[in-house]
Parts: sequence; C-alpha cells; structure tokens
Amino acid sequence: MAKYTRKQKELIENWDAQIDFLKSSIEIFDKGKVMEAIRIAQTLRVMFHNTEKSHSIYERLNNNIIFKSSSGLYSPFNLISSWMLLSVELSSDGISYQPKLDNPVDRLFFYDFEDWWNQVIFDDKKNVFSRKDIVVYVANKDGGAHFDDYIPEKYANLIIYNSLGVSDMNGSISNNPMYMAIRVIAQEVIDSVELENYSKERKSVIIPKSSFEVRFLDENEVVRFTWSSTDIQQGNSEDQKLILSKFKLSKRKLFYKYFGDKKVEYIKK
Repeated sequence: MAKYTRKQKELIENWDAQIDFLKSSIEIFDKGKVMEAIRIAQTLRVMFHNTEKSHSIYERLNNNIIFKSSSGLYSPFNLISSWMLLSVELSSDGISYQPKLDNPVDRLFFYDFEDWWNQVIFDDKKNVFSRKDIVVYVANKDGGAHFDDYIPEKYANLIIYNSLGVSDMNGSISNNPMYMAIRVIAQEVIDSVELENYSKERKSVIIPKSSFEVRFLDENEVVRFTWSSTDIQQGNSEDQKLILSKFKLSKRKLFYKYFGDKKVEYIKK
C-alpha cells in the first residue's frame, strides 16, 4: 500500500496533544518529580527539532509563533559562567539551581523561533549551550530515546564536573541544571502559545531609536546572543568593543507587538 500523508487537521491535533503533554509533565515536575524533565524534552523535540530525515510539527504547520525568552540579556564580558534561565538557591539541602519562572527579568523579549531556539542559555567559559542543545541531548541521550553509557565531555562537564562553578562547601551541587532549564523552556512554550491564541487582533509598531542585533558564538553561526548598542549599558570601552567584534552579527529590529490589549517587545530579523 502507498504511504499516507498526514492531513493538516491531524498535524494540528498532534500539536495540541503535545501542548497537553507539556502541561501534564509540568504538573508532575512541579510536584518534585524532576526526572519528568526527560519526558518534557522528548515532547519539545517532537514539537521543534528538525533533522535531515524528519521535520518538526512546528515547521510542518508553518507556525509563526513568537517565543518568550525568560533569559536576561547575555553578556560576553562576564568572567564567570552564565546560567541564563536559572537562579541559585541555598537551603538546608544545600545549593541548587531553580527555574526562573513568573517573568523573572526586568525586560522580557519575544523572538522568532530560530533566534529563541538557538539562544545561549549556558556558558561555562569552555562551551556554550542553546535551548536546542539541552533539549536534544536530554531527549536523545539522557534516557529519552537512549541512555548512553558515555556522556560527551562538554555535557559531562556541565552536569557531572560542575563546570558552571556553583557548589557548596563540599564542592557539590544538589541537582541537574539541564533539567531545571528544560522546565523553564516548557513554560516559555506554554506562555508563547497562550499569547498566540489570546487574540486574532494583531499590530506591530517598530521602535525606531533602538538598535538590536544577534551575535554568533560559534563558527557555524548557530548559537547566538542578543546585543544592543542602544539598550545595553556595556560595550563602550575599547577592550569590550574588541571582544564584541570577534562575534559575527546579524541585524534585528525591535517592535511592540500587540495581541489585542496585550503588548510585548519583539525582536525580529
């Protein structure tokens, strides 16, 4: 028999099912079952990850959702590690990473998918990791599709050898930063979808005096961070300008985007 091509209606139904899976897994995670992050990662992979042989539901639906970033703006001038979606908490159980939820930064930006998916969320000063890196690794190698015998060096540094450098007096950290980040990514997706569905009334207004760009942290120009010469009070010294010049750039524009009576700041290519 011939292959069957799924209809648009089926893709939409599956997308809605993945959103329901995310919401259910978030509830389980928030009750203390942090290993549920593995299933969250699997769901996110199905929704968003493309390979040479398969395309994500998001791409096949030609969605144009804009994605909320809970991350503050990354600085390439930091001398210490960065964990953009997390906070550090000290309790009787020791030091742990906690997901930043409930609009944790002073200024939230929304992005097109590629800028959001490939935005840096960890930098241990040896390697940088995007949302895509973390989701795909956990979904494919950390008990999702497979539980590999060996952990690649850069991921081992992050979760075993504590390359982020946060630890208690015994040199340990009590939880896995990748799992905590996945919890935040799931929330960003839920919030972004809810905004998309909030109102069909749309309007975008450019903010002309703001200058934004993305800078690429890798040679392949995939992992990136947002930068602004107008909205970030760094990068003015000669040393900082030299550091910044090492990263290739791609220009962006800042908009106010309205969904009915809701307004967000949207950085667009």
